[in-house]
Amino acid sequence: MITEPPLGTIVCWFDPADDLHAAYQSTVSHLDVDEAEDPRRWFLADAGRSMGDPFTWPDLLDEMQHFRGPVELISSGRLEHTP
Repeated sequence: MITEPPLGTIVCWFDPADDLHAAYQSTVSHLDVDEAEDPRRWFLADAGRSMGDPFTWPDLLDEMQHFRGPVELISSGRLEHTP
């Protein structure tokens, strides 16, 4: 199994034509403080659509098993500034 990326990461999968199929973000900002350890932290990253129910990392990998990915788009670090 692919190791779960850290919080704050955005990953995506591509269809067989190499078009973007889906991007998911890892966050706990939706959780109460008491629930910070909830493993269901992967949400659809498309701001134009409903966030929907969150996935655990293993469930998300199962859901996307026929697509190419995951490809990391944004890591949990900060992007370097380029002038």
